[in-house]
Amino acid sequence: VGFGSPIGINELFPGKVKGDDIQQSDYKAATEKIQAAVKETWDLLDAEFK
Repeated sequence: VGFGSPIGINELFPGKVKGDDIQQSDYKAATEKIQAAVKETWDLLDAEFK
């Protein structure tokens, strides 16, 4: 996931469709993906403005 790219629900919860149960482990994996995308954005900004 790159800067400015939307993170699709299918990318956050692969194999899940509307109405599926989402387990705690699914939320954890999705949170890790979001955190990685945010870190990448901060790293790009740090490199640009340092």
